[in-house]
Amino acid sequence: MTARIHTKVLVAVVMAAGLMLATQSAQAVVPGVNGKIFFASAQDGNEEIYSMNPDGSEQKRLTFNTAFDFDPAISPDSTKVAFFSDRSGDEDIWVMNADGSGATPLTANRFFESDPAWSPSGKQIAFAAIRKGDMDIYKMNANGSHKARVTAKGGSDFEPAYSPDGKKIAFAKERGGNRDVYVMKADGSHKKRLTSDPAFDQLPGWGVSRQ
Repeated sequence: MTARIHTKVLVAVVMAAGLMLATQSAQAVVPGVNGKIFFASAQDGNEEIYSMNPDGSEQKRLTFNTAFDFDPAISPDSTKVAFFSDRSGDEDIWVMNADGSGATPLTANRFFESDPAWSPSGKQIAFAAIRKGDMDIYKMNANGSHKARVTAKGGSDFEPAYSPDGKKIAFAKERGGNRDVYVMKADGSHKKRLTSDPAFDQLPGWGVSRQ
């Protein structure tokens, strides 16, 4: 389902959290220091993935091809970037090192796959895929093995987001021309609708409670 890309802002920004430091400031909201920002841009005439410092300096292009590279998702340890690409002729999930090296496909088939999201442990990646008519949420190991579908009932499910404890996944569902935000356990059970207004509700993301 390509409508998801059309409704998504074409400059996707993902903040890479830095590795935890023993001497972190007591005022830090998240353990560690601010790392690089990864984003998609067509500034060179083609949609590619870039990184830059938090102040916008040292912008670096990480992908170099005539394909559409988009939707970067940084791993919890900031060493890997999962992303969407159609460089193989199909729409797949790829992964590369944070410096742009070692790009490798995690999915390789004729299905549309997008929206990569890392689990907090960095061991799994959730994503959206069209394989049986509708778009559903799937999970796989970070190396691309053991793919499993976790949603399979009516409508299209996409934009998965792991909870900070890794136990739940929030996602968007489109059914009957409307989009709402749902949540479920990471294994796909106990799905619950969270929004029910006539507007498009999508792009869920989890915060971290300090209470």
